[in-house]
Amino acid sequence: MKKQLHTILVLLITLTTHSQTWQWGKRGGSTDNLPITSGFRWEEVTAMRTDSQKNIYVLSPVGQTLLNIDGNPKTNYGDSSSKTDFALSSFSCDGTYRWSKIIGGDKSI
Repeated sequence: MKKQLHTILVLLITLTTHSQTWQWGKRGGSTDNLPITSGFRWEEVTAMRTDSQKNIYVLSPVGQTLLNIDGNPKTNYGDSSSKTDFALSSFSCDGTYRWSKIIGGDKSI
């Protein structure tokens, strides 16, 4: 009986809890397919951190063609064979674009 009561309580608590919801989402990157040899699939976030003011910092591999971060055009420094650089971007906690920097220009990744 005690085990059944415990199971019912856990079920009730589970049914009444709420998961987090999306506050905002952003799009960035290019229209290129990234080379498989880069070790990354397409253009995805490889690292994300926050600071003490709750600003968000994102590191992602990016291609060349039509490169932008949240609608802000960017220049890619990779050559036509590597096509891959990294974007370091920052957003405020409410999702407002702050800045971004493209890093790379070498075939070494």
